[in-house]
Amino acid sequence: MQGRAAALQAVSGGEKPVKQQSTAMLGPMSRGIGVIDQVLAAAGPQKQREILFTAPPLGIMVKLAGLIRSIFTGLSNTTVNRAK
Repeated sequence: MQGRAAALQAVSGGEKPVKQQSTAMLGPMSRGIGVIDQVLAAAGPQKQREILFTAPPLGIMVKLAGLIRSIFTGLSNTTVNRAK
């Protein structure tokens, strides 16, 4: 049993319910990573350096997001000549 049902059963039995960690923010965070490079670019170079020094994994994700965006933007802007 999970979630509310388990918590209600525990409380009705006189026990304290076990706190479970929510993964509800995984989706929004993964969508946010795609635009975080643009947000930090608007914030300026000082904020970019702060992220790199205070949270290196996040800083690496920011750099990778920018690189991937530039690759895919470049691919979508190219024209393909097709023979008729």
